[in-house]
Parts: sequence; structure tokens; C-alpha cells
Amino acid sequence: MLLVHGFAEHSQRYGHVIQVLNDAGFSTAAIDLRGHGSSEGSRGFVAEFSEYLEDIETGCQIAAKHLGEAPLFLLGHSMGGLAVCHYAAQNPEGLAGIILSCPALAFAVQIPGWKRILGEVMSKYIPHLSIPSGVQAQFLSHDTEVVAAYEKDPMIFNAARARWYTETVNTQQAVLESGDYMNVPLLLQLGGDDRIVDSNVSASFYETYRGEDKSLHVYEGFYHEIYNETKREKPLEDLKKWLLNR
Repeated sequence: MLLVHGFAEHSQRYGHVIQVLNDAGFSTAAIDLRGHGSSEGSRGFVAEFSEYLEDIETGCQIAAKHLGEAPLFLLGHSMGGLAVCHYAAQNPEGLAGIILSCPALAFAVQIPGWKRILGEVMSKYIPHLSIPSGVQAQFLSHDTEVVAAYEKDPMIFNAARARWYTETVNTQQAVLESGDYMNVPLLLQLGGDDRIVDSNVSASFYETYRGEDKSLHVYEGFYHEIYNETKREKPLEDLKKWLLNR
């Protein structure tokens, strides 16, 4: 398994997920995307979204080096889910399956047209311009300890860059269109009360997903970080069962 975190966070927040995977017999690698966690790069910036796909490819190569011919799964949360899906659409060979945890296929808050136009202008002329990410920690999980740890984590940041925003929005459209031809086994796990990304768009993507080996789980009342929710045992158990069945 290669695990890919979400925007503004890092891989060290997934120790408990990795433990579940290890206990089920899955060796797991986790990377920090550029501009995140312990990796180099300007925080929250990419010149092109494809740079994240390069990071995933590097992670896959590292995993293959240690695991040899073992089947490879990709797990991505939020923006990591968007990146994993985009990567799998372009590089399906050798993938045993993908798991998307509340993927950022669309944001929950609709951006006014004038702001989108302004963002496109700033992306072109001031690509490093810092803008608030809009992520409110209290809507990540009902677990107050998780929220407190998130707010105190020195490796987490709360701003994005103008170029990152336009690159992400463009990638969202490309990924939504890719469901028509993708055939990689898919597990889609969504929070029923996600305030960060639009779960309805992800559910629509699932309906149009071409592959026959696909599974959808919606956890009613869950916020965005389903693996960090107060009842996290359920999505983690579903993840484990899906993997073991394949």
C-alpha cells in the first residue's frame, strides 16, 4: 500500500491507519507530497498538479523496490484522493486497486464566479500569492482530541497558493471525466456530513465509473476525516475487508 495524505497535512497523521493495514498483512509506505510535512518545497504550492503525480510515482518506485512483485494498492485522502485517482487514470498498469477517502473531486463551498476569475488572474501573474485555505478544523472530526492536535501541529498550514487553486480545480474536472474509462478496482469511502469536500459529486463520479469492481460506503454523520472520527473503527474495518477480498 502507498498512502497519500490530504492538503496542508502530512503522512505522520496516519500511524493508526498504517497499523491497521500492517495487522492485516499489508506492508505500507507513506509519503509527504512536495510542499507538505517533511518534504521540501513551498508550502501549499505546485506549478502544475502533475508534480504531485511525480511524487506518487516516486513513492510507487520505492514501494516496488522493497516489495518486489507484490500487488500495489494506492490510498488517498482528500486532495491525496484526487491525486491518486488522477494518477491511476493515467497509470493503471500494475495497480491492484485504489481507495479514495473523501476525495477532493469538488469543494463543498461554491466559489463565486468573480473570485474564480480573480484566482485565474493571480495564478498567472502572482502564482505564489497566499490565500486562506478555508479549512475549519472543527469540521474535520467530531473527536475533539483530533481537532486539538490538528490545530497545534506545527507541520500543518492554513494557506494555499493561487496557482495551487487553479491547478486543483482543473484537475478536478479532468478526474470527473476520467470515470468514463477507468477500470481499476475502486473503494470509495465518504463522510455523510462532509463540510470540506462535496460528497455528492464523489457519489456521482462513482455512478459513472466504468470499472465493474467498485464499492461505495457512505458513513452517515461523519465529517471529512473518516479515519479520525469518533467511530473510525467502521471505515477502517471496511477498508481492511475490501483489501483482503482482493
